[in-house]
Amino acid sequence: MSPQIPASSFRPTIEELLAAPQHPVYVIADSRSLGWEGIQLSHTNLEPIYEYRGVAPSGLHQLVLNSQGHTHVEMQLDDGTLHDVYATDGALQLLPVHYGVNTRWDLPCAITSITLSPEISAQFEDSAFKGDYHSFQLLPIMNFFDPLLRHLVMELCSEVQSPRPFGNLFAESVAHLLMLHLLRRYSTAVIVSKSSRTLLSLAQKRIIETFIDDHLAETITLDALARAIHVSVPHFERMFRAAYHRPPYQYVLERRIERAKSLLKDSTLSIYEVARLSGFANQSHFTRHFTRLVNVSPARFASLVKK
Repeated sequence: MSPQIPASSFRPTIEELLAAPQHPVYVIADSRSLGWEGIQLSHTNLEPIYEYRGVAPSGLHQLVLNSQGHTHVEMQLDDGTLHDVYATDGALQLLPVHYGVNTRWDLPCAITSITLSPEISAQFEDSAFKGDYHSFQLLPIMNFFDPLLRHLVMELCSEVQSPRPFGNLFAESVAHLLMLHLLRRYSTAVIVSKSSRTLLSLAQKRIIETFIDDHLAETITLDALARAIHVSVPHFERMFRAAYHRPPYQYVLERRIERAKSLLKDSTLSIYEVARLSGFANQSHFTRHFTRLVNVSPARFASLVKK
Protein backbone atom coordinates (compact mmCIF):
# COMPACT_ATOMS: atom_id res chain seq x y z
CA MET A 1 0.00 0.00 0.00
CA SER A 2 1.32 3.49 -0.93
CA PRO A 3 2.36 5.66 2.00
CA GLN A 4 0.05 8.57 2.63
CA ILE A 5 1.48 12.03 2.08
CA PRO A 6 0.03 14.76 4.27
CA ALA A 7 -1.95 17.23 2.18
CA SER A 8 -1.62 20.97 2.61
CA SER A 9 -4.42 22.70 4.49
CA PHE A 10 -5.00 24.79 1.38
CA ARG A 11 -4.41 23.45 -2.10
CA PRO A 12 -4.77 25.95 -4.95
CA THR A 13 -5.64 24.78 -8.43
CA ILE A 14 -2.93 25.22 -11.03
CA GLU A 15 -4.79 28.27 -12.39
CA GLU A 16 -4.87 29.89 -8.93
CA LEU A 17 -1.23 29.09 -8.30
CA LEU A 18 -0.08 30.71 -11.54
CA ALA A 19 -2.42 33.69 -11.15
CA ALA A 20 -1.00 34.55 -7.70
CA PRO A 21 2.37 32.77 -7.48
CA GLN A 22 4.17 32.49 -4.16
CA HIS A 23 7.54 31.10 -3.18
CA PRO A 24 8.89 28.84 -4.62
CA VAL A 25 7.11 29.55 -7.95
CA TYR A 26 8.29 32.45 -10.14
CA VAL A 27 6.34 33.02 -13.36
CA ILE A 28 8.62 34.14 -16.18
CA ALA A 29 6.08 34.24 -19.00
CA ASP A 30 2.45 33.26 -19.51
CA SER A 31 -0.15 33.42 -22.26
CA ARG A 32 -3.12 34.82 -20.31
CA SER A 33 -2.90 38.24 -21.97
CA LEU A 34 -2.77 36.79 -25.51
CA GLY A 35 -6.41 35.70 -25.75
CA TRP A 36 -5.75 32.05 -26.60
CA GLU A 37 -8.83 29.81 -26.61
CA GLY A 38 -8.78 26.40 -24.91
CA ILE A 39 -5.08 26.44 -24.06
CA GLN A 40 -2.83 28.39 -21.71
CA LEU A 41 0.93 28.28 -21.11
CA SER A 42 3.08 29.35 -18.19
CA HIS A 43 6.88 29.23 -18.02
CA THR A 44 8.12 29.26 -14.43
CA ASN A 45 11.27 28.92 -12.37
CA LEU A 46 10.96 26.72 -9.28
CA GLU A 47 13.06 26.87 -6.15
CA PRO A 48 13.44 23.65 -4.10
CA ILE A 49 10.61 22.79 -1.73
CA TYR A 50 11.17 20.11 0.90
CA GLU A 51 7.68 20.07 2.45
CA TYR A 52 4.86 18.64 0.40
CA ARG A 53 2.87 21.22 -1.58
CA GLY A 54 -0.58 20.38 -2.85
CA VAL A 55 -2.24 21.34 -6.12
CA ALA A 56 -5.99 20.79 -6.20
CA PRO A 57 -7.85 19.15 -9.10
CA SER A 58 -9.12 21.53 -11.75
CA GLY A 59 -11.32 21.34 -14.81
CA LEU A 60 -8.30 21.28 -17.14
CA HIS A 61 -5.75 18.80 -18.42
CA GLN A 62 -2.20 19.72 -17.42
CA LEU A 63 0.99 18.84 -19.32
CA VAL A 64 4.27 19.89 -17.65
CA LEU A 65 7.67 19.92 -19.38
CA ASN A 66 10.84 20.01 -17.31
CA SER A 67 12.54 22.55 -19.56
CA GLN A 68 15.74 23.18 -17.61
CA GLY A 69 17.50 21.55 -14.65
CA HIS A 70 17.46 18.12 -13.01
CA THR A 71 15.62 17.43 -9.78
CA HIS A 72 14.36 14.58 -7.61
CA VAL A 73 10.55 14.78 -7.43
CA GLU A 74 8.10 12.95 -5.18
CA MET A 75 4.45 13.04 -6.19
CA GLN A 76 1.31 11.41 -4.85
CA LEU A 77 -1.82 11.66 -6.98
CA ASP A 78 -5.28 11.88 -5.45
CA ASP A 79 -5.91 8.26 -6.42
CA GLY A 80 -3.15 7.29 -3.94
CA THR A 81 -0.45 6.33 -6.46
CA LEU A 82 3.05 7.44 -5.45
CA HIS A 83 5.74 8.48 -7.96
CA ASP A 84 9.37 8.94 -6.92
CA VAL A 85 11.30 10.10 -10.01
CA TYR A 86 14.41 11.95 -11.13
CA ALA A 87 13.17 14.53 -13.64
CA THR A 88 15.74 15.54 -16.25
CA ASP A 89 15.58 18.02 -19.14
CA GLY A 90 12.71 17.08 -21.43
CA ALA A 91 10.81 14.97 -18.92
CA LEU A 92 7.02 15.34 -19.11
CA GLN A 93 4.22 14.90 -16.57
CA LEU A 94 0.60 14.49 -17.67
CA LEU A 95 -2.17 15.19 -15.15
CA PRO A 96 -5.64 14.70 -16.67
CA VAL A 97 -8.65 16.73 -15.61
CA HIS A 98 -9.77 16.15 -11.99
CA TYR A 99 -6.37 14.82 -10.85
CA GLY A 100 -4.76 16.66 -7.94
CA VAL A 101 -1.26 16.07 -6.63
CA ASN A 102 0.90 16.58 -3.55
CA THR A 103 4.54 17.06 -4.47
CA ARG A 104 8.01 18.17 -3.42
CA TRP A 105 11.36 18.54 -5.19
CA ASP A 106 14.93 19.11 -4.03
CA LEU A 107 16.71 21.19 -6.71
CA PRO A 108 15.87 24.37 -8.68
CA CYS A 109 14.47 23.85 -12.15
CA ALA A 110 12.40 25.51 -14.84
CA ILE A 111 9.11 24.09 -16.09
CA THR A 112 6.72 24.94 -18.90
CA SER A 113 3.12 24.12 -18.03
CA ILE A 114 0.32 23.71 -20.57
CA THR A 115 -3.33 23.56 -19.55
CA LEU A 116 -5.86 22.26 -22.08
CA SER A 117 -9.64 22.51 -21.96
CA PRO A 118 -11.28 19.05 -22.04
CA GLU A 119 -13.81 20.54 -24.44
CA ILE A 120 -11.15 20.27 -27.17
CA SER A 121 -11.39 16.48 -26.98
CA ALA A 122 -15.14 16.73 -27.56
CA GLN A 123 -14.45 18.06 -31.03
CA PHE A 124 -12.88 14.72 -31.99
CA GLU A 125 -16.12 12.84 -31.26
CA ASP A 126 -17.46 12.77 -34.81
CA SER A 127 -14.19 12.65 -36.72
CA ALA A 128 -11.76 10.36 -34.92
CA PHE A 129 -13.19 8.29 -32.08
CA LYS A 130 -16.04 5.90 -31.41
CA GLY A 131 -18.88 6.96 -29.20
CA ASP A 132 -19.28 9.88 -26.86
CA TYR A 133 -16.06 11.61 -25.84
CA HIS A 134 -16.94 11.13 -22.17
CA SER A 135 -16.44 7.39 -22.68
CA PHE A 136 -12.65 7.74 -22.90
CA GLN A 137 -10.12 9.62 -20.86
CA LEU A 138 -6.49 10.64 -20.68
CA LEU A 139 -4.27 8.63 -18.38
CA PRO A 140 -1.97 10.13 -15.74
CA ILE A 141 1.62 9.56 -16.92
CA MET A 142 4.64 10.65 -14.88
CA ASN A 143 8.21 11.27 -16.04
CA PHE A 144 7.97 10.22 -19.69
CA PHE A 145 9.64 11.48 -22.86
CA ASP A 146 7.92 12.40 -26.11
CA PRO A 147 9.88 14.43 -28.72
CA LEU A 148 6.74 15.70 -30.47
CA LEU A 149 5.12 16.94 -27.25
CA ARG A 150 8.35 18.62 -26.19
CA HIS A 151 8.67 20.34 -29.57
CA LEU A 152 5.09 21.61 -29.51
CA VAL A 153 5.40 22.91 -25.94
CA MET A 154 8.63 24.74 -26.77
CA GLU A 155 7.07 26.28 -29.90
CA LEU A 156 4.19 27.62 -27.82
CA CYS A 157 6.63 28.92 -25.20
CA SER A 158 8.53 30.76 -27.94
CA GLU A 159 5.24 32.23 -29.16
CA VAL A 160 4.44 33.55 -25.67
CA GLN A 161 7.86 35.13 -25.28
CA SER A 162 7.91 36.63 -28.80
CA PRO A 163 4.34 36.85 -30.18
CA ARG A 164 4.08 36.72 -33.96
CA PRO A 165 1.27 37.31 -36.46
CA PHE A 166 -1.64 34.84 -36.36
CA GLY A 167 -0.58 33.80 -32.85
CA ASN A 168 -4.11 32.88 -31.78
CA LEU A 169 -4.65 30.73 -34.87
CA PHE A 170 -1.27 29.09 -34.36
CA ALA A 171 -1.95 28.37 -30.67
CA GLU A 172 -5.37 26.98 -31.50
CA SER A 173 -3.86 24.67 -34.13
CA VAL A 174 -1.20 23.44 -31.71
CA ALA A 175 -3.81 22.88 -28.98
CA HIS A 176 -5.76 20.53 -31.24
CA LEU A 177 -2.61 18.73 -32.36
CA LEU A 178 -1.53 18.33 -28.73
CA MET A 179 -4.90 16.93 -27.71
CA LEU A 180 -5.09 14.55 -30.64
CA HIS A 181 -1.59 13.23 -29.93
CA LEU A 182 -2.37 12.81 -26.23
CA LEU A 183 -5.59 10.94 -27.02
CA ARG A 184 -3.82 8.71 -29.54
CA ARG A 185 -0.90 7.81 -27.28
CA TYR A 186 -1.96 8.33 -23.66
CA SER A 187 -5.68 7.60 -23.36
CA THR A 188 -8.27 4.84 -23.43
CA ALA A 189 -9.65 6.06 -26.78
CA VAL A 190 -10.10 3.84 -29.84
CA ILE A 191 -9.24 5.34 -33.22
CA VAL A 192 -11.66 4.87 -36.09
CA SER A 193 -10.64 5.07 -39.72
CA LYS A 194 -12.88 7.32 -41.81
CA SER A 195 -10.76 7.81 -44.92
CA SER A 196 -13.83 8.38 -47.08
CA ARG A 197 -14.52 11.60 -45.20
CA THR A 198 -11.02 13.13 -45.37
CA LEU A 199 -11.22 14.94 -48.70
CA LEU A 200 -12.63 18.42 -49.33
CA SER A 201 -15.14 18.63 -52.14
CA LEU A 202 -14.83 21.35 -54.77
CA ALA A 203 -17.84 23.10 -53.21
CA GLN A 204 -16.22 23.01 -49.77
CA LYS A 205 -12.96 24.41 -51.17
CA ARG A 206 -14.86 27.28 -52.80
CA ILE A 207 -16.62 28.05 -49.50
CA ILE A 208 -13.34 28.04 -47.55
CA GLU A 209 -11.44 30.14 -50.09
CA THR A 210 -14.27 32.67 -50.35
CA PHE A 211 -14.56 32.89 -46.55
CA ILE A 212 -10.82 33.51 -46.15
CA ASP A 213 -10.70 36.15 -48.90
CA ASP A 214 -13.76 37.91 -47.48
CA HIS A 215 -12.24 38.05 -43.97
CA LEU A 216 -8.53 38.64 -44.64
CA ALA A 217 -8.55 41.96 -42.77
CA GLU A 218 -10.05 40.25 -39.70
CA THR A 219 -9.00 37.52 -37.25
CA ILE A 220 -9.64 34.13 -38.86
CA THR A 221 -10.02 31.18 -36.48
CA LEU A 222 -10.03 27.46 -37.13
CA ASP A 223 -13.44 27.23 -35.51
CA ALA A 224 -14.92 29.74 -37.96
CA LEU A 225 -13.40 27.92 -40.95
CA ALA A 226 -14.68 24.55 -39.74
CA ARG A 227 -18.17 25.93 -39.09
CA ALA A 228 -18.25 27.34 -42.62
CA ILE A 229 -18.37 23.77 -43.99
CA HIS A 230 -20.11 22.20 -40.95
CA VAL A 231 -17.33 19.89 -39.72
CA SER A 232 -15.35 19.63 -36.49
CA VAL A 233 -12.05 21.49 -36.11
CA PRO A 234 -9.83 18.36 -36.06
CA HIS A 235 -11.63 16.97 -39.12
CA PHE A 236 -11.28 20.32 -40.89
CA GLU A 237 -7.53 20.50 -40.22
CA ARG A 238 -6.91 17.05 -41.69
CA MET A 239 -9.09 17.75 -44.73
CA PHE A 240 -7.42 21.12 -45.32
CA ARG A 241 -3.87 19.74 -45.11
CA ALA A 242 -4.76 16.93 -47.51
CA ALA A 243 -6.25 19.39 -50.01
CA TYR A 244 -3.73 22.27 -49.78
CA HIS A 245 -0.59 20.47 -48.53
CA ARG A 246 -0.01 23.06 -45.82
CA PRO A 247 -1.68 24.12 -42.56
CA PRO A 248 -4.50 26.69 -42.60
CA TYR A 249 -2.44 29.48 -40.99
CA GLN A 250 0.21 29.18 -43.76
CA TYR A 251 -2.47 29.38 -46.46
CA VAL A 252 -4.04 32.44 -44.78
CA LEU A 253 -0.63 34.12 -44.65
CA GLU A 254 -0.08 33.47 -48.36
CA ARG A 255 -3.51 34.91 -49.23
CA ARG A 256 -2.73 38.02 -47.15
CA ILE A 257 0.55 38.49 -49.03
CA GLU A 258 -1.32 38.20 -52.35
CA ARG A 259 -3.84 40.78 -51.14
CA ALA A 260 -0.99 43.08 -50.13
CA LYS A 261 0.71 42.75 -53.52
CA SER A 262 -2.50 43.83 -55.18
CA LEU A 263 -2.99 46.78 -52.79
CA LEU A 264 0.61 47.97 -53.25
CA LYS A 265 -0.24 48.80 -56.84
CA ASP A 266 -2.50 51.59 -55.50
CA SER A 267 -0.31 54.69 -55.12
CA THR A 268 -2.78 56.30 -52.70
CA LEU A 269 -2.24 53.70 -49.97
CA SER A 270 0.61 53.82 -47.46
CA ILE A 271 2.51 50.71 -46.38
CA TYR A 272 0.72 50.94 -43.02
CA GLU A 273 -2.70 50.98 -44.72
CA VAL A 274 -1.76 48.04 -46.93
CA ALA A 275 -0.67 46.07 -43.85
CA ARG A 276 -3.93 46.83 -42.04
CA LEU A 277 -6.16 46.02 -45.02
CA SER A 278 -4.30 42.74 -45.55
CA GLY A 279 -4.88 41.61 -41.97
CA PHE A 280 -1.40 42.02 -40.45
CA ALA A 281 -1.05 43.01 -36.81
CA ASN A 282 1.31 45.88 -37.59
CA GLN A 283 3.60 47.24 -40.28
CA SER A 284 6.75 45.55 -38.99
CA HIS A 285 5.13 42.09 -39.06
CA PHE A 286 3.85 42.78 -42.56
CA THR A 287 7.26 43.93 -43.79
CA ARG A 288 9.04 40.91 -42.32
CA HIS A 289 6.66 38.33 -43.80
CA PHE A 290 6.36 40.10 -47.15
CA THR A 291 10.13 40.35 -47.54
CA ARG A 292 10.61 36.70 -46.58
CA LEU A 293 8.02 35.40 -49.06
CA VAL A 294 8.45 37.86 -51.95
CA ASN A 295 12.22 38.49 -51.58
CA VAL A 296 11.79 42.26 -51.75
CA SER A 297 10.44 44.75 -49.21
CA PRO A 298 6.90 46.14 -49.64
CA ALA A 299 8.32 49.57 -50.43
CA ARG A 300 10.62 48.16 -53.12
CA PHE A 301 7.80 46.04 -54.56
CA ALA A 302 5.54 49.10 -54.70
CA SER A 303 8.16 51.14 -56.52
CA LEU A 304 8.65 48.38 -59.09
CA VAL A 305 4.95 47.80 -59.88
CA LYS A 306 4.22 51.55 -60.12
CA LYS A 307 6.90 52.23 -62.77
